[in-house]
Amino acid sequence: MHHIGSEPLSTKHVQSVRTEVHTYRRTCNNQQPTSHPAMTQSSPPRFRFLYRIYRFYRDGFSEMTVGYTLWKIIFLKLFILFAVFKVFFFPDFLAVNFATDAQRADHVLEQLTREVLGSTNLGKGEAP
Repeated sequence: MHHIGSEPLSTKHVQSVRTEVHTYRRTCNNQQPTSHPAMTQSSPPRFRFLYRIYRFYRDGFSEMTVGYTLWKIIFLKLFILFAVFKVFFFPDFLAVNFATDAQRADHVLEQLTREVLGSTNLGKGEAP
């Protein structure tokens, strides 16, 4: 229990003072309210947690300066890895080596169902 002088303060009173101080600090700094009206204490904890994660990233990306340049570099590298490397280093094996779809399908089926030499350890009476 908190005390001011000789009279005890209730928990409800302490909470209301904290809320007033928070509101005052926010208005002095010209900040917008930090919570969404839909995300109150009555919301399920999972939704509050997801909303806090969303707000963390939203606020972080909105205040980025150097980060935008870094994200551009990351996306450029991803483009190079997936688009450029695929074209030059990973040719379409099936299209190059087989003329028809039936031949391609047969090759894939053969590769998926072939027996690996020396790896079948079947006991007596077991079917392959």
